[in-house]
Amino acid sequence: MHIVALSHDRTNHSLRRFRATAVEMGHKFSRIDPIECDLMLGPGTRGIHYQGRPFPKTDVALVRRGSGIQDLEITVVNHLENTGVPVLNGTYGLLTSRDKFWGLRRLADRGIPVPRTVVLHDPKHIKQAIKLIGEPPVVIKLLRGMRGVGVMIADSMNSLRSIAETFHSKGERILLQEYIEESKGSDVRVLVVGGKVVAAMKRQADVGEFRSNIHRGGTGTLFKLDAKSKRMAVDAARIIGLDIAGVDLIYSDHGPLVMEVNSSPGFEGLEKATGQDIARIIMEHSIALAEGRAKTMARKLRLVEAPEVGKGVVGPRH
Repeated sequence: MHIVALSHDRTNHSLRRFRATAVEMGHKFSRIDPIECDLMLGPGTRGIHYQGRPFPKTDVALVRRGSGIQDLEITVVNHLENTGVPVLNGTYGLLTSRDKFWGLRRLADRGIPVPRTVVLHDPKHIKQAIKLIGEPPVVIKLLRGMRGVGVMIADSMNSLRSIAETFHSKGERILLQEYIEESKGSDVRVLVVGGKVVAAMKRQADVGEFRSNIHRGGTGTLFKLDAKSKRMAVDAARIIGLDIAGVDLIYSDHGPLVMEVNSSPGFEGLEKATGQDIARIIMEHSIALAEGRAKTMARKLRLVEAPEVGKGVVGPRH
């Protein structure tokens, strides 16, 4: 089986682990940069070329791009899906998860608890925003960002206004969220694969830092989820449309809230914290999906090729 990772990065922990695991399982693994793909569309034609050559035969593709994924890359994913290749994650999930507010709105619409949130366009409207989310400290995020990049905290109205004015001058809209003080700089990363929770870790921010991301110096430890948190994580992944998802929970005095749902979760810290072989879990799920798709296509082909009743079929003679 040929497994393809769609990734702009040439090498990172996830790709190295996927490659080693695929080879260990007896499969071929390739990395393809979607930016270097050409899409073909015409009468009877729907194909993709990579670096000037036809896209290699692919049994399943893994998208390794988070909220930073560009429109062209999503178009490549959509085109690949339309050629019949199973892709994890697909177009809908990528579109919904890359915009933080869009994703949170979808969750809130379906009854999933999320932090009080405002998308701010003009700094002049900060006072109205504060009425909803509460007085500083306030968490500030770019609408698109990953690994803690573009996430800040404003401890006062002056710093909040200054940050908002800076981003406004750059034409950037920002997302303001209530600060959950009782979380004490921690959150819980839950990995959902195929509608099941496969691992969870508590992430604690480094001293002097409020962002708990492992890439920001945070530390991860094994965390045992209760039934409510498990259901919330699984439901969040399903609502956003992700088969593989990193769901970030934060615990308030009123219970867990979903902070964010990531379509391309890294798992280096998760493997260290839990001892789980995350790469193999994802690989096995991807292969099972590809095999299931192949069986479905084979059944459809047999149905198409089967002769109609009464045509070309010689029945028993009486």
